[in-house]
Amino acid sequence: NAYISGPLVEDKFFVELSGRYYSFGGDYFNQVTQKRDIGDQKSKNIGTKLYFTPTDDFSVEVNVGYAHDQ
Repeated sequence: NAYISGPLVEDKFFVELSGRYYSFGGDYFNQVTQKRDIGDQKSKNIGTKLYFTPTDDFSVEVNVGYAHDQ
């Protein structure tokens, strides 16, 4: 897992970035491959959040993410 955030423009525009990679080899023994690879899992995720506050009365937040699971 990785995560970083901070202002791009002080008190006006903030950004956050995150990512995750997960891998698990499996629970069950595979007679064909002679490996413990049945039930394996892989996951990749990335995301970003943009937060814009041009005035004290108005703000905008945008979240975007991508995930791929096997």
